[in-house]
Amino acid sequence: MLLEACEELLRRGVDAIAVTTNVQDLPLGNYAKHFAGEYPNPVGGVEAVISHLIVRNFRVPAAHAPLLNIKNLELEHPIVDARGAGEFASASGLACVLIGLHRAPRLQPGRPGAIVDAINRNNLLALVCPASCLGGLPVFDASLAGIPIIAVRENTTILDVTRPSLPLEGVIDASSYAEAAGILLAMRQGISLASVSRPMATLR
Repeated sequence: MLLEACEELLRRGVDAIAVTTNVQDLPLGNYAKHFAGEYPNPVGGVEAVISHLIVRNFRVPAAHAPLLNIKNLELEHPIVDARGAGEFASASGLACVLIGLHRAPRLQPGRPGAIVDAINRNNLLALVCPASCLGGLPVFDASLAGIPIIAVRENTTILDVTRPSLPLEGVIDASSYAEAAGILLAMRQGISLASVSRPMATLR
């Protein structure tokens, strides 16, 4: 039914698709932990699957938002985590999706071939990920290929796979995504990271 609705919209001339659903019967405790900053969005995975399905099948920008944001919760603190504040303050997430899709770049037909031909270990400058999520296959592959891994400490997760727990090579610590962006810029310009770090080592 979802794909048929998308086909009808495309026949009518749309160039982006917004989807909203009403996922029910999820544990309210998970939502409370989400708004406390301790848990990912309970419906985030479903939202991603729906959006990716539409983009993959129809090659148009797509985004998902909940029809009604969950409000009837027992929260430990009346002020929610900043990352979920917009969601908690809004009746629905649909408005932000419409604004985002209005600005979304339109997809262009690519050259024939697999995505691995466009993005692979031969043209990847670095891999950026949360510092507690270093146990995934992309991280292992990057380490084996000698691709730097920038581990961002400020993005905390429910995982605990950190640099000390794994013998990984090429891991660069960053306190924030702003610092990670600076590291990427330095790497792209061929600037040694040691030259922009303090204290600078003195050779005597």
